[in-house]
Amino acid sequence: MSPRPAPEPASVFRFAFSGSEVQMLVGYVDPERLVNLPDHGEVEVPAEVTHRFMLSPRGLFQLKSQLDEIAQKLKDSVDAVMAQMAAEMDDTA
Repeated sequence: MSPRPAPEPASVFRFAFSGSEVQMLVGYVDPERLVNLPDHGEVEVPAEVTHRFMLSPRGLFQLKSQLDEIAQKLKDSVDAVMAQMAAEMDDTA
């Protein structure tokens, strides 16, 4: 079995419908490009697309299911931390 590839940064995810498949573009925004942006009006920040994936409708639904599961776990984790913080504040009051 070959080793897994090194993780790459990703901060931009775009989806586009293409025929019977969904195209998922994955990339990042270079933080250095954000420094010189004007601070008024709407500005489009250029993203570097590093990967392009074609997903079947079934693949898209599988991805959505996995993302929903991860989002719920994150929400549960944040809720537990907030409840613990609230309980600690009540104990010190």
